[in-house]
Amino acid sequence: TVNDLKQEGFNPESVRYQLLSGHYRTKISFSLEKKLESEKLVRRFNDFNTMLLNNGANKIEHDQLPESYFEFSDAMNDDLNTPKALAVFFSWMKNQMKMLNASNITDDELGKSWNFMRIFNDIFAFISNHHEDKNNIIRKGNERVLRARFKDALFFIKEDSLCKLENRLERLEKITYFENLGNLKDKSFRISKIVEIVAETLKLPLTIKQKKVLLLLKTDLTTEMVKEFPSLQGYVGSYYAKLQGFNEEEYKAIEDQYLPIPNNDTIPISKFSVCVAIAEKVDNINAAFLVGKKPSGSKDPYSLRRSALGIIRLVIESNIDINITEIFSESRDLFKYKPSSTIVDNQEILNFIMTRLTSYFKEMKISSDVINSIAINNKELNPNLLLKKSKQIIDFRK
Repeated sequence: TVNDLKQEGFNPESVRYQLLSGHYRTKISFSLEKKLESEKLVRRFNDFNTMLLNNGANKIEHDQLPESYFEFSDAMNDDLNTPKALAVFFSWMKNQMKMLNASNITDDELGKSWNFMRIFNDIFAFISNHHEDKNNIIRKGNERVLRARFKDALFFIKEDSLCKLENRLERLEKITYFENLGNLKDKSFRISKIVEIVAETLKLPLTIKQKKVLLLLKTDLTTEMVKEFPSLQGYVGSYYAKLQGFNEEEYKAIEDQYLPIPNNDTIPISKFSVCVAIAEKVDNINAAFLVGKKPSGSKDPYSLRRSALGIIRLVIESNIDINITEIFSESRDLFKYKPSSTIVDNQEILNFIMTRLTSYFKEMKISSDVINSIAINNKELNPNLLLKKSKQIIDFRK
């Protein structure tokens, strides 16, 4: 089942690709090899989509498609030959990425590429236990359900639009975050302070509107849209903030606060969004440790390992130098409702982060002896600096 695949580490995008990459007349094999291959292609697809957006492809009005689309379309119309169609698409995408990297692409080509991407993204698949659907009953049923859900979504958007995000801030007081740790309004204020700490370290000045949007990060959790479609949290807040006149860097921060996530391997582009994403995860880890909800064995109900890895990736892949030790220490002092029965040693959290950092380095093929040889200063844990030291040692050995 799909749930079994999720437990095996297959993310939804990966499963979607594997369903489409095999001909519907053949048996689909969900092997480890296929998993790695599909995840790589999904990451490449997301990177390509980001590159197009960064080059303003979505702002170009164009009604044409590249030549490769017609070969793609022929394959889809030829007994639904999705393997051939995908091969055509990814071959075309590879060439487009080369042109984008070399800044050798015209607006005409960008517009065509964006149109092709939109069509490709609209491909979806439903899983049925029936071998035949001669009268398209299953397809029509699924389409009927989708239309009803879209109508629900449109209704919720109209209802939510009657109340601005800043007017929803008080509603967060009624949503408990963790017992003894206050509510989501408290969490919003903590995150805003942590962002200021990180931004100050990076010498990144914050505008008045950026500080305002920091308090609105969790307000979409009070919307009818998110109550009905919980997986859209962040996206909904970002969309409503855009409608309210916030600029792209400001409203994108609401969506980017959860990055990186398992089915989206990208990290935020904006330094402001990076600060927000780091702050959100720092607060999550501190809160869980304060109430004794730290990971144990294979159990990690609050995804703290993922949060720790997220901080590491955000710092290293954004190439920023920050003192993780100081940020965790200062942010923990922001909690108003510290449980007296729980004493958290800052070193315990740092050891937790360091364990994830070691795993991250090993995935980068950095050997254990190199990792062990790095002089680790617990008073100033800087993942980016440690990576640079590791590379220096590797280069020295060559």
